[in-house]
Amino acid sequence: MIVYFCDMARYCPPEQVEKFVVRHSKLPFKVLGLSEENRPIYVISIGKGPIKVMLWSQMHGNESSTTRALLSFLADYAAGTDFPFLNQLQLCIIPQLNPDGAFRYQRYNANAVDLNRDAQKLTQSESQLLEQLFLSFQPDYALNLHGQRTFFAAGPSGLPATLSFLAPAADTNRSIPPHRLQAMQIIAGIAKDLELDLKGRIGRYDDSYNPNCVGDRFTTAGVPTILFEVGHYPDDYQRNIATQFVYHALLSCFQHMARQSYNKYSRHDYEALPENHKTYVDILLQDVSVLDQGKTLSHQDVAIQYLEELQDGKLVWVPTFHSYGNDLALKGHKTIKRNSKIPNTIVFIPGGIVEFLENITY
Repeated sequence: MIVYFCDMARYCPPEQVEKFVVRHSKLPFKVLGLSEENRPIYVISIGKGPIKVMLWSQMHGNESSTTRALLSFLADYAAGTDFPFLNQLQLCIIPQLNPDGAFRYQRYNANAVDLNRDAQKLTQSESQLLEQLFLSFQPDYALNLHGQRTFFAAGPSGLPATLSFLAPAADTNRSIPPHRLQAMQIIAGIAKDLELDLKGRIGRYDDSYNPNCVGDRFTTAGVPTILFEVGHYPDDYQRNIATQFVYHALLSCFQHMARQSYNKYSRHDYEALPENHKTYVDILLQDVSVLDQGKTLSHQDVAIQYLEELQDGKLVWVPTFHSYGNDLALKGHKTIKRNSKIPNTIVFIPGGIVEFLENITY
C-alpha cells in the first residue's frame, strides 16, 4: 500500500528534500557531497542483502517524478512497511543529484552543464560524486531515473508514454552482452507487471550509443543499467498519477532483482515494447485560419505545446505555438474545434505565446 507523499508538488526544490530528511531523522541519510553551489546531495543505504543496487534521481533538475516516488517509498519504509526484497537487496539511493537545477527547475546544473552528458569528462562536482559512489559501492545493478516531455507516444500512433525504459547500449554496435540482456529482461518483467494498468502506455527508448551518457558509461563498465522515464498520463500535468506508477515500477524492479524472476523473459519481450515517437502536442486546434507572414490559410490545424516555467515558486504551463498544417501528423492531449473563444484568424509566430489561451497553472 502506498503512503503517497502528497504534500510534495511537481516543483521539488532541494528544500523539500531537506525537509524530508529532517522529518525522517531515523533514516540513515548522509551527505554524499556538495553541488556546484554548495547544496548538500543526500544519499541513503537501506537493506542488507548481497545484491547491490545503485539509484540516482533528478540529475536533470526539472525531472522530479522519480524523486517523489523514491521519497514515497522511503516514507513507507520509515513507517514500517515490510519490503521482503530488502532481505536480498542493498539499495544505495541518491534522491536528488542536481539540487541546483532542481532549485531553478531546469535541466542543467548551476553551470549550465547537462550532467547526463558529463560521464566522460566529469567536469562537474555532481558528476564526480556519482562516479565516485559508483566506483566505491560497486553495484550489481544501476537505475538511472528521469522524466520525459508530454510529446512522447508508445509507438508511432500509440497512446502517450506514461512510462518508458531503456537498457542502454554498451558499445556502438549495440551488442547485447549478458549484463545488458539482464537489464532487458528486468524491463520486460516490469512491463508485464504493469500491463493491466498501463496497457499501451509503456514505451522503449532508442538505444543509440553515447559514451557521454551515464547509463551508457555504466553499461560499458559491465553493470546492468536501466533507464526509467516518467511521462504523461491524461490530465495529469502535476504527474501525481504517473509518480504512483513509477513507484509500482520500482517495486516490480526490486522484486525481479531479488527473486531473479526476470529470467523467464527474453530479449524479444523487451524489443516488443513499442519505441517512443514524438507524436503528441498538448493542444490541437482544428479548423482555424492562420495568418503567417501576411498569408492567410484556412481550415488549418494548429499545434500548441506548453512551456513549463517557474513563476513565484510555482510551475506555470505557458501555451506556445508549435506548428500548423491541414494534415498534421500529430495528436493532441486535448483537441479543440474552433469556437467563440478562439479567434477566426490566428497570427502564427513559431514559439510565440498563445495569448488567447490563458496561462494554465496545474
